[in-house]
Amino acid sequence: MDAIQAHKEEFNLPQFELLNITYDVFQQNLSTGSFSILQARFSLKRQVGFYILQTYIPSMLIVALSWVSFWVSKDAVPARITLGVTTVLTMTTQLSTSRSNSMKVSYPKALDVWYAFCMIMVFFSLLEFAVVNVLSRYEEKVKKRADCEQELNALQEHIDAAATDDIADNEEIVSIGLTISASPL
Repeated sequence: MDAIQAHKEEFNLPQFELLNITYDVFQQNLSTGSFSILQARFSLKRQVGFYILQTYIPSMLIVALSWVSFWVSKDAVPARITLGVTTVLTMTTQLSTSRSNSMKVSYPKALDVWYAFCMIMVFFSLLEFAVVNVLSRYEEKVKKRADCEQELNALQEHIDAAATDDIADNEEIVSIGLTISASPL
């Protein structure tokens, strides 16, 4: 008589496929008495499709969405900040949901490494915006300074030209005055 009866057709886990069930029945003598022990071994195969659909594809799309900010104008600050912060928060939520649904172990799993890589990509996308924003403001400041210097130089040239004209007019007045004073009365 079988000690375990399992209907593999009814056994359904979204992440695993049941391959085999083996069991052993034996007696174990302990200090408290003799006990019958039933030991069952379940052989499971992890279904990769579940992880591809629930984890990898969504996280890839979120990273790709964060890269959209590279094509948004550097002057569209609200749009770029919203896109960057939303993707960072979405990755954080997806990471925490995945960790709560997986086994707790003391070592990093491949999924943890994947999420860390995705989080770094999304964070660097947001960091890129900050760098571009700072450099853009610096460029504008340099351009304004160059424009002011150019206007100042043009104004100085105009003043110098006016002063030269005034000196030339004064020399004519002096030479006319000398001509008038040199004539006999």
